[in-house]
Amino acid sequence: MKKTYIAVAIAAAAVVVGYGGVKQVSYQDHVRVGIENLVEQLNDTTILGEQFDVTVKSQQGGLMSSSGVILLNDSNTRRPTEFQVEYRVNHGLATLLAGPSYTAKITNPVMKGNDEKTITSLVLDGQPVVVEGYMKGDSIDGEMIIPNIDFAENGSALTVKPIAVEFSVDSFDEEGRPENFELTANMPKFMLKERHSVIGLSGGKLFMNNSFDGEEGEGQATIEIAEASIEGVSIKSFGIDIASKVDDEFTTSLAVNLGRLEGEGQSLSDGELKYKISGLDGKAVVKLLEVAQDGARYGWSDREIKQAAEGVMNERADQLLAQNPQFELQSFQFKQNGVDIINASGVAKLDAEKLPEHYIQDGLKSRRGPNPQALMNAAFVDFSASFGKEAKDLVGMFNPMVGAMLEQNGDQFTFKLEKGQMTMNGDKI
Repeated sequence: MKKTYIAVAIAAAAVVVGYGGVKQVSYQDHVRVGIENLVEQLNDTTILGEQFDVTVKSQQGGLMSSSGVILLNDSNTRRPTEFQVEYRVNHGLATLLAGPSYTAKITNPVMKGNDEKTITSLVLDGQPVVVEGYMKGDSIDGEMIIPNIDFAENGSALTVKPIAVEFSVDSFDEEGRPENFELTANMPKFMLKERHSVIGLSGGKLFMNNSFDGEEGEGQATIEIAEASIEGVSIKSFGIDIASKVDDEFTTSLAVNLGRLEGEGQSLSDGELKYKISGLDGKAVVKLLEVAQDGARYGWSDREIKQAAEGVMNERADQLLAQNPQFELQSFQFKQNGVDIINASGVAKLDAEKLPEHYIQDGLKSRRGPNPQALMNAAFVDFSASFGKEAKDLVGMFNPMVGAMLEQNGDQFTFKLEKGQMTMNGDKI
């Protein structure tokens, strides 16, 4: 079974209700036209790597409500997979204050040409994925419920308690894509059993928000897990937070936190990784993001995406570095069995004015690539770290020379690059 199909159907339902909620004046007309425009767009779009033939099976409009059924069939005509989205928009007088309400139910009636065994019947116990909520003007909010999953086959089993996803979106463009959105997903319990392994998760949460008008904006994504277990390894309190902002400058930050990881008699705790990247040119980054988005939307091959990205780099690489990029490692630390094993921090900066004119563009055209010495002369690096015995032994396993250096210089390690000269623990390299 292709997991992509579930995501495709959910995405389609979200867009369906989104189109239905845009600029409601004559509700039934806008729902009808919105659905027709959506179908036309989806037929010209690759969704998560899959091409679908989208059609309107039925459509009814009235003064109080509008409803219909949309079919999504993949491009495999010999053994097609079909999804059905049944929608209803209530737009009577009672909705004037709260806004029109909507419901979309997603089912999978045919899977690879088989209408007896489908995702809905096998995995979701015959229950639909339901999306429902309210619309106001140029905005929509609601909740998506993925029903209880209880599936077993060939020695494998999957159990997932109902997943609730709350969302709000607004400021749709002509193609139905929102400028702003916010999403919170809660996964109470997940359990996957294979023949020789078990993966369990509880207290999972995903939060995302984004505000981007095509030229500037900001966004954040947070993942939290209360407890997890994988083949005898247990994890408690794990989280990832990513935040980005783009205007004239692009900045992004990452924070990873680990409460405790235990397995095979060892324990890692109090783990933290935090860094920030700043000083990249915002417009150049947006251009690279557009390449990635177009590639995903139109199903470009890896080669086509690479060629498009190289075209952007050839045109804008020096612009990308013009605002003096900087990488700041704010914290990297862990404890093993209650004892510190690593604590590191540092910064790497680039002074773009010290680079030769058209440094990146000329380097990309040269067979030898950009001159590394010119880059070293323009860079400033200052990192320091303290290592426990366990960390030094681990480094020595992968790089004996570095491991021997750590043993020789004690627990402290420093590296500095300034004016083209490198020093390690105060000694020139």
